[in-house]
Amino acid sequence: MTPKPRKHRTGYVKSWQVDGLDNVECFRACALDHHYERHSHQAYAIGAFEEGVGGNDCRGSVHYTPAGSIVVMNPGEVHTGYAADERPLSYRMLYVGREAFEKMLPDKANLPYFDNLCIHDNGWAKQIVALQQTLETSLNTLEQQTCFIETLTAFVHAYGQAVSASTTGREPQAVKQIKAFLHAHYQQNISIDDLVQVAHLNRAYLIRTFRRAVG
Repeated sequence: MTPKPRKHRTGYVKSWQVDGLDNVECFRACALDHHYERHSHQAYAIGAFEEGVGGNDCRGSVHYTPAGSIVVMNPGEVHTGYAADERPLSYRMLYVGREAFEKMLPDKANLPYFDNLCIHDNGWAKQIVALQQTLETSLNTLEQQTCFIETLTAFVHAYGQAVSASTTGREPQAVKQIKAFLHAHYQQNISIDDLVQVAHLNRAYLIRTFRRAVG
């Protein structure tokens, strides 16, 4: 779905959903000067700040997220949101539903919980920005899904609670089936779900297995 910008106070925002990624919503704010009152989301809220300093009241404290940092809120956490100094905010958010995490994590793994509301990690902030840029501009469904799953599963292992990981094997028959399917349908906009139907593997496990075997 093509994102549509709309004016919002001193800046503008875009919000959109990505075809092929259920229960995922993207939000992008540029030079935004707006105070959000107390509210919550049913999804995980994961965002990277590009300009300004974000502030929010959450978990009984005030938290500040400068440019180059990440904000993460678990589903249902009540919070505010505002520019913490005179500069407007530019940031990118991903709202990831529980169902989306259930699809990408190993079977029987617990849903993640993030202890740190503000994560000061410029490298990971750049990865979140790069992921959303791919979700905003790429026309290739498989590229979008693969980038989303790889980035978010790695982020969970870096900053979420530990999840049990399936042992990654080479699964030669499954890899062979996937390669044959890609070769036969290379002119189509293939989705990760198409490959799941072919190989009968978990999404994240399928990506790891194929990358390990093929590169």
